[in-house]
Amino acid sequence: MNKKNFNISIFFVILIMSGLLVFGALSLMAPQVGSPIVNFANLSGTITLNASNQSFAVNNGSSNGHITNVTFSWGLSSHTSIILNTTIFNTTVNQTTGFINTSFDTTLLSDGNYNLTVSVYNASGARNSTSFSNITVDNTAPVVTLSNASFITNSQTPSVYFNFTDLQTLANCTLYVNGMYNASNYTALNYSVTILSASGLSTSGVYVTTVNCTDFSNNTGNSTAINITVDLSAPKVAFVTANNSNVSSGLVAVNLSVTDASLTGGVVVLQVSNNSNPFNVSVTTNASGNWNTNLNVSRIGQGNHSIRAFVNDTFNQMNSTVFLNFTVDRQAPTVGSIAVTSITTDSASLSLNSTDNFTGVASCTFTGARDGALGGTVASSSYSVGLTSLDSSTDYNVSVTCTDFAGNTQVNSTTFTTSTATTTSSSSGGSSGGSVSSTVSGQFKKEVWNSVNSDENTVLVIDNGAIGVTQVSFEVNKETFGAWMEVRKLDKLPSNIQSFTRDVYRFLQITERNIENVLKGSAVVNFKVEKAWLRENGLNNDRVALFRNVDGKWVQLETKMTSSDDTYVHFEAQTPGFSYFVIGEAEQPIATSAAADEAAPGSEAASETAEQPAAGEEAMVEEGGSSLGITLLVLAIVVVIGFIGYSLLRKKR
Repeated sequence: MNKKNFNISIFFVILIMSGLLVFGALSLMAPQVGSPIVNFANLSGTITLNASNQSFAVNNGSSNGHITNVTFSWGLSSHTSIILNTTIFNTTVNQTTGFINTSFDTTLLSDGNYNLTVSVYNASGARNSTSFSNITVDNTAPVVTLSNASFITNSQTPSVYFNFTDLQTLANCTLYVNGMYNASNYTALNYSVTILSASGLSTSGVYVTTVNCTDFSNNTGNSTAINITVDLSAPKVAFVTANNSNVSSGLVAVNLSVTDASLTGGVVVLQVSNNSNPFNVSVTTNASGNWNTNLNVSRIGQGNHSIRAFVNDTFNQMNSTVFLNFTVDRQAPTVGSIAVTSITTDSASLSLNSTDNFTGVASCTFTGARDGALGGTVASSSYSVGLTSLDSSTDYNVSVTCTDFAGNTQVNSTTFTTSTATTTSSSSGGSSGGSVSSTVSGQFKKEVWNSVNSDENTVLVIDNGAIGVTQVSFEVNKETFGAWMEVRKLDKLPSNIQSFTRDVYRFLQITERNIENVLKGSAVVNFKVEKAWLRENGLNNDRVALFRNVDGKWVQLETKMTSSDDTYVHFEAQTPGFSYFVIGEAEQPIATSAAADEAAPGSEAASETAEQPAAGEEAMVEEGGSSLGITLLVLAIVVVIGFIGYSLLRKKR
């Protein structure tokens, strides 16, 4: 082959190779990109990247037209630089057409708008590219904020105000009530206040409300929850103060319970009937949530009345259907004459009539004859009781107090005397029959005064010597009504009273009503002690005193002896109050009067005096002794003379 032909051959080889290269390059067409980049402008999470190339290369593994890789280049729209490259390498032999796929995590990119360039390379190194712009990568959920706080309404379709912030402009926002779908807006605008109105809230109650928004990258954000309280009814009202109560005067507390969702701005007013002159009273709430006021009963006339509650809530829903009835009663009940019948030695029957014009008689009680209560009813107005365990032949002053349901009281009293107990004895044989009467001594004395004037000496006189006290006198510093005093002899002290450790003459109890609280100074208790008892216990007159039990301790009262007679020594003591008393051995000597000392029996000293003669008697004994001596001396002389004469006469004979 000559040189010319060789050069021509080389030229054709080069031309053929160049043609093949040009054909390989021309056969690498622009890539096609599949979903989601083609169909969506908003990407989030993990997506599938895929691309295809329509190549006409020969399907053999070594052809230059075979695709070797596809590169996805991400760059921010606002910059020309590449942020991230992702390359897909072809692993399929002879692949010249179809998609090449791989998974891609979009969180590798910051949220923002991107340009994407897809480049396809073949074995010959040829490259073809396709570019996409304004692809949004968004992996952040919208931030949803409610403009409303929890609120109360009387609307069945309350409105909820909210806004959201997000990379994207629009979002689908939904209102949920108690966890259930209620309303939505598919094109809520970013950074703008949007309103969703709830529906179907047709009953009063509390509804838990939230809003969530989902952007077009499928990110969902939730708001915090608020409570929408729907109040469609008037308040519930109930009086706490008892119905049908009875009052007389002063301030009376009126309380009522109010339940309502929207009472914060409401008003509670009570309307008092007051016969034909009604008036209103404002009510305030207290710490416990109840509403209360103090009603001045003094401005209300006597009779039956009612209080009507007007309760208006924030939405002018009013309840005025609840009433409280009450009665004002300032008049004491009437107590009729007390009848005492069927009187025996130890019992009697007590009865009376008592009525009240307004509230009725609640109870009648009696004192002065084993205190207790009378039985009876308001309907019958009749009250009675059987008195038992009385002492025979004893005067009883019975006081009956009747109280109406408003607390007004009225007192009436009467006196009666139980029958005398008698015993009969008969003589035996032929002597004539006879009887002996004996009186059973009473154990107490009681007196009732309708009124006691101030600074006036009042005396309870006790004629029964067995009691020990002869009288009690006192003065009051202001006039008192319905007063009484009782002095009772006790066989022993109650178990709850401290025992008395010295000699005891009498155990006593002095009780009273409406006296001690107005007592002026001290009361004077006069008592007497048998002289025989003093001798038996070896006590002088100055060793007796009256003791009072004060706060569980026995206190010796100021006591002095005033006089004595053949049987008794009389004493007087001062007491500032009344309770249990003991007449007994004094802790220290008391004052005595000279007159009483002369007539007193004494104790040890008295006994010694009784055994030895008095001074005058001694003088008389000495004088009598002297006369006897002289008489004996004369008789002795006479005897001696007689003996001498007799002797001389015998000698003469």
